[in-house]
Amino acid sequence: MSSKNDAIARYYARLGAYTRLAGLFGWGGGSEDLAVRRALRGADGKASPRTTEALVAEAAGDLTAPRILDAGCGLGGLGLALQEKFGGKLHGITLSPDQAERATLAAWKRGRSARFTVASYDDPLPDAPYDLIVAVESLAHSPDLKRSIANLARGLDGGGRLIVVDDIRVCDPDDSDARDFVEGWQTPSFRSEAEWREAFDAAAMCVELVRDLSPLMVHRDPVARRTLEILNAATSFLIPPLRPLMASHRGGLALERLHARKAARYVLFAASV
Repeated sequence: MSSKNDAIARYYARLGAYTRLAGLFGWGGGSEDLAVRRALRGADGKASPRTTEALVAEAAGDLTAPRILDAGCGLGGLGLALQEKFGGKLHGITLSPDQAERATLAAWKRGRSARFTVASYDDPLPDAPYDLIVAVESLAHSPDLKRSIANLARGLDGGGRLIVVDDIRVCDPDDSDARDFVEGWQTPSFRSEAEWREAFDAAAMCVELVRDLSPLMVHRDPVARRTLEILNAATSFLIPPLRPLMASHRGGLALERLHARKAARYVLFAASV
């Protein structure tokens, strides 16, 4: 694994540690849904990380027993939900050994046949080709977006579809919150919609759907967010060993501010080869 991938794996380890720690205080969430992603309002008006599963399934179209790859699978919830809906075979890849183990255990508990392994979406994809590849909140970490999307496109069978859900930048790249987000979340940059479209074009992919999911997001109360910012700064100062964990958390708070200011959007792309 490259040094960059090692850094991302450590980032996800910190994220898991923060989620477990926050859970002790009634914060965080998502682990019960096998989801390390934000909650969106569903058709019933309630916010849940599982709303993304329904939106991705809708964008995938009519599929029968597809071969599915979850690129950046996290705890496996999205891939398992798609397999439950469509049937077929599921392979999830992640840079985090802990996530791969937890996803494998979750599949076993559900009596599902699925594989979750440690691998990068920039390397030759295991078990390719696929009918559907999904990447939710994972390609933001790609050091070379054009290379990553081209590699995923090569892993699709003819007529296959790639569905990406991620944050895109609306503000200037030198925006202070954008810089804090990039630093805290170990991302090489914060990309605009134009940069995403250039990557799809370079891979000779046809973008069939672009959906702004931002209106479905639930924003934290500004006072509560400010309280977390103060606690973050105090913890970083008083407990040096927790500084890497707090840096990741600080990046997440910066992203919250960007969305609250409409300086970022949360977007679903569906593209085919």
